[in-house]
Amino acid sequence: MFVYAPFDEATQLVETVDRERAAFIKKYFDKDWPDRQLYHLMINSALGDEGVVQTILAGIATLENYHRHVGSVTM
Repeated sequence: MFVYAPFDEATQLVETVDRERAAFIKKYFDKDWPDRQLYHLMINSALGDEGVVQTILAGIATLENYHRHVGSVTM
């Protein structure tokens, strides 16, 4: 099954969800959404499922390598 909405309706839904998401983040975390400094990784879902998964895995590996390196540095 494939469910879709007319473009205008879909656009309106996205804008509503974005406003609600921004209000939630502001209310509970006192932060502006989307503040890119809050995230280690932001992914464009246009990459598709496989592209998103591969990007997440690469990001995890990068963070793990960073923390291993930082943890091995002595002061």
